[in-house]
Amino acid sequence: MKTRPTVAFGNPLRALQEVRDEPKEAAKGFALGVFFAMTPLVCVKVLVALLLASLFRWNRAATTIGVLTANPLTVPIIFSSTYFVGSLILGMDSALDINTLFSQQGIAQLLSESKGIILAMTIGGTILGAVAGVIAYYAAFFALRRRQITEAALQPSPVVSE
Repeated sequence: MKTRPTVAFGNPLRALQEVRDEPKEAAKGFALGVFFAMTPLVCVKVLVALLLASLFRWNRAATTIGVLTANPLTVPIIFSSTYFVGSLILGMDSALDINTLFSQQGIAQLLSESKGIILAMTIGGTILGAVAGVIAYYAAFFALRRRQITEAALQPSPVVSE
């Protein structure tokens, strides 16, 4: 009986176990996807990541799983942390007052400051994405390598006839 692939919404490393490729290539694709998961490219991050994975000939399925680590559960954490890191680097005030944010004045202020917010998120996302990408590469590589070794050990040894 075939098992259905695990979706990346839960555990991305478990979903990555379904990818059948060399551990190094799949891990590179996964790391690229995790990097793009940290960027504020909301609508196009999957397309850009897949384009780059295709150019580098890295595993596109692993790239997609990596990008999908940015899901409705993780996006608030990712975006707030990228904004925080970027605003620290740019010397901006990193506090966004939630009470005024939902007022007409707060929305107008947010729109007027949106270029700075996007710049802060881009800088923070690049830095955090690079760090997360390196961690994701090694986590994926070692998990996939362990799977490869385990599967090889479970294969029956060939019978040599003389």
